[in-house]
Amino acid sequence: MLLRPRRMDKIRIIGSDSVRERVVSALHDYGVMQLEPVSMDLRDLLSAGKTDEKYRKIQDLLQKFRGYENALPPIPVRERRSFHGLDDLFAAADRISEAIEPEIWVLKREEEDLESDLKLIESRLEIAKSLSLFPYDLGILNGDHIISFLVRNITEEDLTPLLRAEVKDAAVVYSGSDGVVVSIPRELESGIGRLASSAKLDIVQIPQMQGRVNEYIPELEMKLKETMSRFADLRLDLRKIAESHYVEIAQVREQLEIEFSRAEITERLASTKSVFVMEGWVPSDLIDRLSSKIDELARGRAVITRVSTDETPPTMLSNPRRIRLFEFFIRFYSLPQETEFDPTLIFALVFPVFFGLMVGDVGYGLIILLVALWLNHRLAHPPRVSHIPKKISGFVGMIMGPSALRTLARALIPGSIVAIFFGILFNEFFGFPVPFISGLLPYTVHGPVVIIYLPHLLVISGFIGLGMVTLGLILGFIDEYDHRNFKGATGKLGWIMIAWGVSLFGLDMLHNNITVISYLFVVLALAGVAVIMFAEGSHGAMELPSIVSHILSYTRIVGILLASVILAYVVDSVFESSTSSIGLMIFGGVILVLGQLFNLAIAVFEPGIQGARLIYVEFFSKFYRGNGKPFVPFSSSRKYTVKQYELQDLRR
Repeated sequence: MLLRPRRMDKIRIIGSDSVRERVVSALHDYGVMQLEPVSMDLRDLLSAGKTDEKYRKIQDLLQKFRGYENALPPIPVRERRSFHGLDDLFAAADRISEAIEPEIWVLKREEEDLESDLKLIESRLEIAKSLSLFPYDLGILNGDHIISFLVRNITEEDLTPLLRAEVKDAAVVYSGSDGVVVSIPRELESGIGRLASSAKLDIVQIPQMQGRVNEYIPELEMKLKETMSRFADLRLDLRKIAESHYVEIAQVREQLEIEFSRAEITERLASTKSVFVMEGWVPSDLIDRLSSKIDELARGRAVITRVSTDETPPTMLSNPRRIRLFEFFIRFYSLPQETEFDPTLIFALVFPVFFGLMVGDVGYGLIILLVALWLNHRLAHPPRVSHIPKKISGFVGMIMGPSALRTLARALIPGSIVAIFFGILFNEFFGFPVPFISGLLPYTVHGPVVIIYLPHLLVISGFIGLGMVTLGLILGFIDEYDHRNFKGATGKLGWIMIAWGVSLFGLDMLHNNITVISYLFVVLALAGVAVIMFAEGSHGAMELPSIVSHILSYTRIVGILLASVILAYVVDSVFESSTSSIGLMIFGGVILVLGQLFNLAIAVFEPGIQGARLIYVEFFSKFYRGNGKPFVPFSSSRKYTVKQYELQDLRR
């Protein structure tokens, strides 16, 4: 049902040990049960399971196939595979191991050795090139008693006093544009380490090398070329193995992970020698169908019963597909408990309206819409090479991940469409009036519509606030009534009376239209105060000013809209008034572009933040408790394999 999380019941499955693996596998594939520890009243009668040979074999094979997958270059897996039980899985695993063992590990060890050799050669080549003008045999730099270091990014004049302070017997044997070579007795090597740390110098130990530099460098380059050639051949050999076996390795590895998670649960189940017991939460509307399927699968050797408990159930939200993306914002605030309202639908309907009303400009709304569509497509289909600077993408990634960013982009799409609609009503296009829109409006204005009709918009925003607060209190009333908290429900009615009484009397005062009916509104508000005092006592009386502030808080919708309109109007006015010379036109153009970009940034962030805040604070506070625990079903995600027990009617 909309506005409610899915109802949950705790169930208990008792079955014969002979069907335990089959039942656990089916429950895993169905993915509709959150497993929980068995109740205390049964634990004394049962014992934990013991690890068997199959469990250990799955564990060993999983470790091996993870190694295979990491050792091979990845190949796209475009097909899914079905395994018919553990025997089929073990047979596939054994066949792959026989085909690639021990060749894959020989190649992998050689690859690691070559990678180490390449790093060593490249390091020596870099140092040798830094000593390109060294006139002596490189062998003199290291011996039984002497060790040498290359100190980069410093001159001999600057280095000498530092050496005297830390390593008195050090000798500078070479000074060039790429650094200074220092030789010291081996027993003083620790002094160089202290010098590098205290003076923050870039010091590299020179390895053992032989021959003159002009002979040694070509030898290294030839060795580097040969090593890289062998490395390429080896990678090609690994690629051939991957092309033949990677797809099947990935499929087997995924199925082994799934079987391992099943085996872990199976071994942890409470049981006797002949019976196993498991408990957990299941959506209430699925229990009868699940019971029927388990009974059919176990051939009558397993039964499902409901468990009476006072535990708080986990929360499983159940919203239409297009509304589901707004669950992100509800989870960000706090997940509802299973027994209260799920406000996702209300958020999905209200947030885009608030956002669009605060933006209120065709131009800004259009740009936000295009950027949101582009961002959604890019995140769904990431390019191989990104042209966005890494600093920008890294900063954005630090704030939120790709999944959250895509959800935000999709949520901005309806809000930007609403912004375009209100922009047409307000005749705003980057702050400029649009001639063809002006003729279609049902009113004639000379200047920004928002400024001219500001009092009317403030009243409208006030009624929006009154409506949102009232809706929140109505939901709170229903929630309290459902929980048989009749005093709490009465208190919600009192708050509604105060909200309407104060708001309607205040409206009459604004219009200087105080009548007898106006005093009836005062009576309504005072009656609400009496009801609050009865239902909530002194604590409720202390909260009386908050109801008015929460309603008035919704006028910020117009405040943010007005700030954006005025900023755009000022920027546009500067541009329009700077046409007397080319210099002023350039200056005005720069002001126009920078001002509009700044206003656009505000149009993205401020309406989004304030729109969510109005819902979180002024609306949720009337009925929402939150702190729900997410429903985490016993299941695994699959990319390369097919479920053994597929039941479409049991899935969400």
